[in-house]
Amino acid sequence: MKLSYYHLIPQRNPDWESIFEFHFDRKLRQYWFFHVYDEDSLALDDTVGKVWVNVADFMDKNQVVHANLDKGGYLTVRGDIVKPKTPLGILPFPRGTPNSKKLRFIVTSRGLDSNLNNHETLIITSTEGVNGAEKNVGKSVAITASLNPGWKQVFTLNWNKNKDQRLHFKIYDGKGHKLDDIDKTGDAWIEVNDYVAKGESFTVLLPTKGKLTMTKV
Repeated sequence: MKLSYYHLIPQRNPDWESIFEFHFDRKLRQYWFFHVYDEDSLALDDTVGKVWVNVADFMDKNQVVHANLDKGGYLTVRGDIVKPKTPLGILPFPRGTPNSKKLRFIVTSRGLDSNLNNHETLIITSTEGVNGAEKNVGKSVAITASLNPGWKQVFTLNWNKNKDQRLHFKIYDGKGHKLDDIDKTGDAWIEVNDYVAKGESFTVLLPTKGKLTMTKV
């Protein structure tokens, strides 16, 4: 596979020429964890961004994926061999899937960092494209005393399969402060076409710890 990193700032678009090898086994539920650092040092505070990539999804998309990083920009991962005359970056939809519809879903999270104050609030935005402007989808009430919050609100999104729609989930630890003061504890991006293609249930690993699941209601 080959890696490239893209950001809105042109000079921050490195294209790594190294090629990595990996043995894929679909039965093992394999993930890659990408951690991009600033060139000055490899200190944690110089992190440019992090993201998990599901290897099975990468293979199902003909070995190409554009994964949003938690601090902005996106990482492109490409395989050496791509099937010809096949659209890139697309999972197959179930038979009979319409071109557009209103999606209704809930969100749960599991295994969050035990150092948090367990006052989690979820904010969801949507974009079109990997660098599209973010539009508000909804905000949850806070869940207290739980490292496995399950927000009960039903969120909605008008989906169109011809638009590269992505949902950005931001989990905050409130610490009793107002929204402007809270610390963000986890970011996750989900491509909406992938969610629909997988029967409207999709799980993504958070960059730090834990996972987030989006489920149809």
